[in-house]
This record gives sequence, C-alpha cells and structure tokens, in this order.
Amino acid sequence: MRVAALVAGVALVVLVLWEAFETLVLPRRVSRRLRFTRGYYRLLWGTWTRIGPRKAGAWRELYLSVFAPLSMLMLLGLW
Repeated sequence: MRVAALVAGVALVVLVLWEAFETLVLPRRVSRRLRFTRGYYRLLWGTWTRIGPRKAGAWRELYLSVFAPLSMLMLLGLW
C-alpha cells in the first residue's frame, strides 16, 4: 500500500510541476486537451465577470485589472 501511495504521490508532483512549467515558462501554446490551468481560468474568469460590476467605467476596469495578479497567486497556491 505504501508503494502505491508513493508512486501516486510522485506522479501527482510530476504532473503539477509539468503543468506549472507549461503555464509559466513555455513560450508557445500547449496543445494538450486536458489541462488543469485552462479549466481553472475558464471557471474563475466566468465567475469573476459575473460577480463584478456590469456597467462600463473606471470601477469595472479596476475590478477586472485585479483578476490577473490575484488569479496567478491563487493558482500557485492551488498547485
């Protein structure tokens, strides 16, 4: 049982490191279908825009500009 847990844990760590490399370092678009980061951003951006102010203006621009740095910090924490 310990060996199976060790193998699963190592595989999970390798998968997270590979995903982080593809997201942060790789200079080209990744063509893999199943990507954790892609789903994360689709879900989070949809939620973020629905919660925020609807009318165009300075407040909406400020609200939307906070998304990128905050989402990167949350993604690093999630990994």
